Amino acid sequence: MNKIINFCIFAALSYSEMKRRTFSPGGIHPPQLKSTAGSRIIAVDAPVSIVLPLGQHIGRGAIPVVGKGDRVEAGQPVAVAGPDGVSAAVHTPFSGRVSAIGQKRDSRGLPVESVSIDVEPGQSVADVDRTLADVGPVGLGDVVKAASDAGIVGLGGAAFPTAFKIGGCEGLAIDTVVINGAECEPVLTCDDAMMRVHPDEIVAGTRLIKSAVGATRVIIGVELNKPEAIFRLQEASAAHGDVSVVGLQTKYPQGGERQLVQAVTGRYIAQGCLPMTVGVVVQNVSTARALYRAMAFGEPLVNRIVTVAGEAIGRPGNYLVPIGMSVAELLGQAGADLDRIDKLVAGGPMMGRVIEYIDGPVTKSMSAVLALSGNDAFRHRVEPCVRCGRCVDVCPNVLEPYLIATYGRLGRVDDAAEAGALMCMECGSCSYVCPSSRPITDMIRVAKYLIRKSRK
Repeated sequence: MNKIINFCIFAALSYSEMKRRTFSPGGIHPPQLKSTAGSRIIAVDAPVSIVLPLGQHIGRGAIPVVGKGDRVEAGQPVAVAGPDGVSAAVHTPFSGRVSAIGQKRDSRGLPVESVSIDVEPGQSVADVDRTLADVGPVGLGDVVKAASDAGIVGLGGAAFPTAFKIGGCEGLAIDTVVINGAECEPVLTCDDAMMRVHPDEIVAGTRLIKSAVGATRVIIGVELNKPEAIFRLQEASAAHGDVSVVGLQTKYPQGGERQLVQAVTGRYIAQGCLPMTVGVVVQNVSTARALYRAMAFGEPLVNRIVTVAGEAIGRPGNYLVPIGMSVAELLGQAGADLDRIDKLVAGGPMMGRVIEYIDGPVTKSMSAVLALSGNDAFRHRVEPCVRCGRCVDVCPNVLEPYLIATYGRLGRVDDAAEAGALMCMECGSCSYVCPSSRPITDMIRVAKYLIRKSRK
C-alpha cells in the first residue's frame, strides 16, 4: 500500500513539473503508439547460427582474432578493437564453431566483414540472475578498460564505443553524469523495459560512471509516459543522495544529448560542441547497466533488448536477443506474418533505417524491428515547398532545414556546410511536420554525405 501511495504522490509532483522539464526551441509531439509498454522481457530461443559484423559501432571495424574452424566459448572475443582510432571488440553470445570469416550482407543489404558461427545446441539466451555486487571505488582507467574489454557501445542507437566516450573525459572538469532514459521515439519501449526490470543495476552503473569521471551527481532523465520506470528507478536510487531521477515532458527529440542536457541541467551546449564542454557526460540507461555487468561480473555485451512491434506481429513485445541472430528468425519467434509486412524498420519510426535484407543480423545498435503495413509503410506524394516555415519552427538545433535540403538536392556543398548541415541530428522532425510531404531529412543526409566526401 505504501508503494502505491508513494507512486501517486510522485505522479502528481512529476506532472506539475512537466512543462518546465523540457528543451527549447523546437520539438514535436507525435503519437506515442507504445503498445508494448509494460510488457515483460522475452528471451528468444537460441538460433542455430549467428553472423557477427565487425563494424557494429561508429569508428573502425574490429580485427578478427579467430580463424575458420576454431571452436569458441560463449562470451569469448572473436574480434578486438583496432590499435588506433575509435573501435570496439565483438564477442560471441554462444559456444560453437567458426564457419566463415568474410563479407556477409547486413540488414541494409550491404556487404560487411563478419564472423559466422555455427551454434552448439542446448544453449540459453536468458540473462543470468545475479545478486547486486558492490564493485567499490573505481578510477577512470578501470571503467575504460572494462568497457573496452566488454565491447560496450552506446545502446541508445548511436553505438559510439563507450570506452572512448568515457575516456575522453580525462583531465576535464566533469561535475554531472546525465543518464538518458527519455526513449522519446514513438513505438520503442526497450529502454522502458530495462528500467522497469533492472533499475538497481542501472543505478549501480551510473555510480560507476560518476566515480570514473569525478562527477558529484547523477541525473537520470525519463519521460513522464514511463511512470513505472521512474518509480522503480527512484526506489533503486533512494539510498544514494548523489542520484536523482527527473520526469520529463513527453516531447520529441527529448533524448538528443543537447536537448536532454538542457532539460535536466539548464545548461546550453553550443552548436558543434559536446556535453563535456559544459561539464556533463551522457550515457544511455542500457549502456549504464551493461557497464555495471561488465565491471561486476566480467560480462561482455552479447545481447540487447529489441522492441518488435507492428500490426503484422503476432506476439509484439520486448525481446532479449543475442547479437548476430538474424532479423528473420527474430520475426519468426515474434509470430510475424511476413505477407502482411510492407516495410521493416530497424530502430524507431523517426530515425530508424529500412531493413532491406531480413537474413541480416541484429546488431548492438538495433533497438527495434518495426513491421509497417499499409499507409504507414508508404510516403505521401511529394509536393512543392509552400514556404510555411514549419520545419524551422520545430528544428531543435535552430537550423533552416528547407534551405539545407535544397542545397543538398542541388549539390551545393559549400552552401550546405555554411548553413549548418553537419549540425543536423537527423531527428526527422522537419519531415514529420512538412505539409508537402517533402523528404527534408533525406535531402539533408545527402548534403552531409557530400560535405564529408569533399573533405576527404
